[in-house]
Amino acid sequence: MLKVGVSMQRPNGIEDLTAVELLCGASNLPRGSVLSRWRGQLPAQAVSVLCAPRSFMDPGSDDVRNGPFFPLAVALDVWKRMDAARDRLGATAVLLRTGPRFRPTDKNREFLVAFGLAVAQPDVRIVWSPSGLWDSQDLQEVAAAASMHVATDPVADGAFDPVSDWQYFRVRGLGRARLGRGDLELLAEMIQDSNDGICILATGDERNDGRLARRLLSMVGDHEFEPS
Repeated sequence: MLKVGVSMQRPNGIEDLTAVELLCGASNLPRGSVLSRWRGQLPAQAVSVLCAPRSFMDPGSDDVRNGPFFPLAVALDVWKRMDAARDRLGATAVLLRTGPRFRPTDKNREFLVAFGLAVAQPDVRIVWSPSGLWDSQDLQEVAAAASMHVATDPVADGAFDPVSDWQYFRVRGLGRARLGRGDLELLAEMIQDSNDGICILATGDERNDGRLARRLLSMVGDHEFEPS
């Protein structure tokens, strides 16, 4: 069964959740002492995910990098600091969100795969959340070659294809004012049926996402849905 939680900048009000995605939308990494304090605030049952900050994923004009993963040597130097932050936080996964400027070109595929293979670790999941024109089959092939997982939104897709034993659902509620009962039932069934992984509600409304995450956990526990 998947762990269930929300996306937020810092841990707050997550005592009864089983997952949390931190630093979503942050520009930079906080100090190590802050991350250590956050680690102490996480509930024992919760897994944490470190969301790579914008300074890593979207280099500015004064950055020597031409994108998040190139030149590789420079990207790996930046990654060392991020991996140290992940370790301080005790996170088991890192989320890399690429914007629409990271398009499905041969060069970008090459950069992503080279980076992913260089940073792969046996006990850390690297999750890629792309935006733009990437084809779903292309995404899975590139991610597999890079030893990464793809973040998917089964609510937006209306279903999901379990391509591995470990899933990362990132539900953004695109095109919906609020997630409805049918959306929650779909998620509850997928959470129950998936072997392992994480389901994060990331609509941007942290309070409502927290409420819905608790509702999801209750539905899964009580089996308040009709499995197919």
